[in-house]
Formats: sequence, C-alpha cells, structure tokens
Amino acid sequence: MSTTYSYSSSIEIACTPEQLFDFHTDHKNLGRITPDGIRVETLYVEPTAVGSRIEMKVTQFGFFTSRWTIVFVGYERPTYLADEMKNGPFSYWLQERRISTTDNGSVLLDSVTYRLPFGILGSIAHSLFVKKQIETMFRLRQQRTKELLEQKH
Repeated sequence: MSTTYSYSSSIEIACTPEQLFDFHTDHKNLGRITPDGIRVETLYVEPTAVGSRIEMKVTQFGFFTSRWTIVFVGYERPTYLADEMKNGPFSYWLQERRISTTDNGSVLLDSVTYRLPFGILGSIAHSLFVKKQIETMFRLRQQRTKELLEQKH
C-alpha cells in the first residue's frame, strides 16, 4: 500500500468569507492561481455542489498532460469546500478548504491529502520532487488568491 501524505497551509486575506468561498467555487479562477508552467484547461464543469464534477486537462513542463476528474464532496458556504480526485495522476487526492472570519477578513486553511501510484517508486518521487512541488504550488496559489481578492478592495 502506498504512503499517504498531507500538506496544509493558511493565509489571511482581507475579504469576506463569502468572497473567498465564491472565488474558489468559480472554476475559471483555478487558471488564474495556477503556477507558471502549468496549464489548466476545463473540459467539463457542473455548478458547484456536493456531487458535482469538473473535468480538466493539466499540462506541466510543456509536454506532460494528465486528465483530472474531481468531485465536490463537501460544500458548506462560506466555511468549507472539499473536492476529491476520482481520475488523475494520483492514487488518491482530497483537497479541503476551511474558511474562518478574522478581524481583518478571512483565513483560508488549505489542506491536501494524497497518495502517489507506483509503490516505492512513488515514494522516491515524493522525496525527490513531488513534495516540494505541492508545497510550492499551494503557497503560490494562496498568495495569488490573496492578491486577486485584495485588488478588489
């Protein structure tokens, strides 16, 4: 059985929880917060609710293309949003966003739990580069979310 990994990080954003939640339920924003060098193309999208599905094509390094199907498994506006990968490059992927209110706006706690395929080779890949890519990607996505939402104020 493959090892299960997790990563979490949080950021304070000067916006309401509703604005932050709605930002993350608009599939068009994924491309706006995705790191340079990664292209996300939405192939199919249903209105966001528990059970709704999004299909995407993700291209990395200019040549590695994977298809992702995610299904929303948690939807509690404006405090909780969760999606699970049903098809894609990971053996398992669950992303959860928890949003809370602060005196200055909102805090986004972004968590991902995942498993890589290929057993020991997946574990080696995780140690060599996957862990760092995921941490970098989530930090960048949070920073871009903050910049985009705070521009509106």
